[in-house]
Amino acid sequence: MDLLIPPAALLTLILCSICAAQFINRPFSQAKTPMWKPLAVPKQLRKTYVRSVARDIFDPRLYHQLLEPRNIKLTNYNDTLYYFPIQIGTPGQKFNMAISTNYAAAWVPSVHSASRHALSYPHRRYDNASSSTFMASGMRSRYAQGYWSLDNFIVADIEVQNQSFVEGIRQTNVFKNTDVDGIFGLMPPGVAQVKRPTVFQNMFWQGYLPATAFSLFLNR
Repeated sequence: MDLLIPPAALLTLILCSICAAQFINRPFSQAKTPMWKPLAVPKQLRKTYVRSVARDIFDPRLYHQLLEPRNIKLTNYNDTLYYFPIQIGTPGQKFNMAISTNYAAAWVPSVHSASRHALSYPHRRYDNASSSTFMASGMRSRYAQGYWSLDNFIVADIEVQNQSFVEGIRQTNVFKNTDVDGIFGLMPPGVAQVKRPTVFQNMFWQGYLPATAFSLFLNR
């Protein structure tokens, strides 16, 4: 399985798939227009997404910035999760990150975890004192038990500067029998409750990508 960061030519189809999936998943009671009215769907999607994802993808100024796709090899663990390696900090600290489409942020366990939780979590942990590019935000995460921090991420051959992520201070044994250390959120901007820049947004803003988009290829 590969995580493919696509060129702009493929982004329209990807956006439509993301938008359609989110719209279908909404409860009927929350929809402003009935789902059985086909003409209402495009209007609702425009209202919901054009302010975030769509403005990046359909900006005509981006079309001259077509880049080659960047492939990231994903490891399949018993058909239950997929993960890939990244580095965080300077010098880089290596982590295996499980992808998640219902979470937008990145999360890694911290060396500052309470000992009784850290002892039950044998995987690699992030040490902010060992990184020269680390910056503390001093803010707790409401969506994961930990603190928001900033540091450089290396994903494939792309170094993303000042990326927000969560340093986890309490862990469970959910990844106990795997090689996974943390979580890499793939929820698109405009949908997620976390209002901090995603990795793909920062890749776009820092000039590495023509749009905030990706694709997943399952070859099982």
